[in-house]
Amino acid sequence: MHSSGAMAWLGDAILLAQSGAVSLIVNSPASVAAGTPEGDREAMIAAVVTLRRAADLLEARDDVDARRIAVVGHSFGAMMVAVAASIDPRFKAAVFEAGLLGMSIHIGTSPHPWAQGIRKELGAGLPRYLEVISVVDAAHYIGHAPAIPKLFQSAWYDPGVPHQDSLKFYEEASGPKEMKWYDTAHDIDDIAAVADRTRFLAKALGLSGAETALGTKTGRKAGTGHP
Repeated sequence: MHSSGAMAWLGDAILLAQSGAVSLIVNSPASVAAGTPEGDREAMIAAVVTLRRAADLLEARDDVDARRIAVVGHSFGAMMVAVAASIDPRFKAAVFEAGLLGMSIHIGTSPHPWAQGIRKELGAGLPRYLEVISVVDAAHYIGHAPAIPKLFQSAWYDPGVPHQDSLKFYEEASGPKEMKWYDTAHDIDDIAAVADRTRFLAKALGLSGAETALGTKTGRKAGTGHP
């Protein structure tokens, strides 16, 4: 689940398909943009349900091993993945890209102009809004997630997710876990980041074709740093 829409994951999905996986790219069912507090809370719950329904669909396919399902999320999607992976035991690995502990934290404290605009728009209604949506914050779930492999990818130059928020997200999570940082902005889409999450998922899910797929994408021979 990607905050910029399903097509933002297309390159990753192709790489994973070339590695031997079946990928299902899902959209968030609704944007969270300071509608009513209850409406935005329900939109977040719907996003979690969407991820679980994706697992339902994958389980139903004859060409998918239901014991090897992973979930990947970016930004808003990373926070929803944190909830889904914590309550649904079918997910056996998870990648969290540009995430933090919750939308109430992001909207309530982020220096990003979008969050500042929401705070200004809500005015005196901000405290109640944050209270209502906070029940879906990843902070309530990520520490109780099963002991599945978790990769956290964060950006040094992310204008919306301060470094300390990225670190708190990682620190609150249950293990096993690892964190990697990249010289990018909010969209962590450089080749190093793509390669890291492809290799992570390949290892977690037992995919054999990742190095060949990555070699094709980068123009390098699999397993080497040379053309």
